[in-house]
Amino acid sequence: MGTIPAFYESDAAVSPWHIEAAGVAEHWKQSRGAGIVVAVIDTGIDPRHPDFSGRIVEMRTFEGGSVNDENGHGTHVAGIVAGARTGLAPEARLVSLKVGDSKGRVDTEAAKEALRYVREFNGQRDPADRIRYVNCSFGSPAIDLELWVVIKELVKSGVSIFVSAGNSGDGSADTWEPNFPGFFPEVICLGACQQDFQPAKFSSSYDGVDFMAFGVDVYSCWPGGGYKALSGTSMASPMALGMCLLLEAAFGRPMTDDERYAALMRYARPTSGNPLMVGHGVLDYRQSPRFATEITMTVGSSEFLVNGQQQQMEGVPQIIADRLYVPVRYVAEAFGATVRWDGEKGQARFYR
Repeated sequence: MGTIPAFYESDAAVSPWHIEAAGVAEHWKQSRGAGIVVAVIDTGIDPRHPDFSGRIVEMRTFEGGSVNDENGHGTHVAGIVAGARTGLAPEARLVSLKVGDSKGRVDTEAAKEALRYVREFNGQRDPADRIRYVNCSFGSPAIDLELWVVIKELVKSGVSIFVSAGNSGDGSADTWEPNFPGFFPEVICLGACQQDFQPAKFSSSYDGVDFMAFGVDVYSCWPGGGYKALSGTSMASPMALGMCLLLEAAFGRPMTDDERYAALMRYARPTSGNPLMVGHGVLDYRQSPRFATEITMTVGSSEFLVNGQQQQMEGVPQIIADRLYVPVRYVAEAFGATVRWDGEKGQARFYR
């Protein structure tokens, strides 16, 4: 049995301050996430909330009972991703997969079934209508190897899974507070920071945290058509997912999981904090993206390094007639260029 990590109600925020603080206004000039499908595996969503009007693709429960949110956590999380007023990607579509009860308890078997269902869902849809992102703002200190296998299979299929790091922190990065599935290397694990980009004291620290995002006094949707401010790493995970979704929408084609991670890396502000708590840094989308400064490719290998981070590419570098040929798209995109191929003209276009 897992749980929704403890979250904290607050009256400090009375508006979606995170929209401006996250710097999404510039990104909205290119896209607001229209059409991209996100699965929220949580306590359900309030389907009558006006912020989600016309954009809930499907609602399903894996814990029995109603598909509706009887806790509030899932509605709040979904609102951070795609709420019309509170979401970073307010035109994205949502699939609600309910695994948590009214008290926020998550059955691990239900969570595994929900993750398996994502693959089933995608197998029945055209590529444009498939789930590309999953948010899992829940966890447990107990490892479940079967859950790990399910996650690995889903990520391998092209779906990125964002998870919360957990709220068991004591304010010190010197202690070890592992949380699953956050500890699994295939997921993108988020710790929480305050509005000043400093780590939240409750944010868990362990080798598995990838980034930090806003998670204190976050204002989002609440069942009954209202709004509420909550704090927790549960809020940080959809915060990062929503922004990554915008980056993908502007990219011009579906990204791979590696490309999504690399896109987030470009907006990770290095901090002096312990990596066990802050990962690669705090996600700050107001700054200019940090593109690659070094790329390492090996002849015959589809794996390559961008600023020391391993990524995967289609095709491999080859030596032909004493000349080195590399898949140029991956080099160009790592350095911040956009690549477009015109099949009719037989032309490739590179631009920034």
